[in-house]
Amino acid sequence: TAADMTTLADIVKGGLPRLQGLCLNDNPLIGDEGVQALAAALGSCALPSLQELRDLGLSDTGMGDAGASALAAALSRGALPSLLGLALCGNKKIGDAGLIELAAPLRKRPKLKQLYLHANEIGDEGMQTLAKVLTTHALPSLKHLHFDCTSMGDAGASALAAALSRGALPS
Repeated sequence: TAADMTTLADIVKGGLPRLQGLCLNDNPLIGDEGVQALAAALGSCALPSLQELRDLGLSDTGMGDAGASALAAALSRGALPSLLGLALCGNKKIGDAGLIELAAPLRKRPKLKQLYLHANEIGDEGMQTLAKVLTTHALPSLKHLHFDCTSMGDAGASALAAALSRGALPS
């Protein structure tokens, strides 16, 4: 729940400076409100001990576009500078708006190696935005990109195929 996420933020604040992975997967009660609470703490730099965090798992947490937007805002403010892996799969309320919000801060994560977006409601508009990010070669380290079981149609698939055919990902 959101209250649990606030408590978690308080616990992590000064006590886990070497934490490299935070897996909150399979907690559907976290929802947007919980992710917003965590993102608020991350974005305010209230959690300096998470500067070394490399992997963040928020799959199957019940978050939607509002949670993705809050996470994007935190990342835009410099949260999680060492992020290598981001798992947002199984959050069926994340759609185009959520991925579009995340696109800009993801551009500033050239070390990101894993991005898991499968089993969400991301459609053509979100995938086209992701394809634009890939086309700029902003994610040169990306090795794993999962987007199966989304709502992507022909337009999104074509945009991704075009980006990939232009060498958007490392070979």
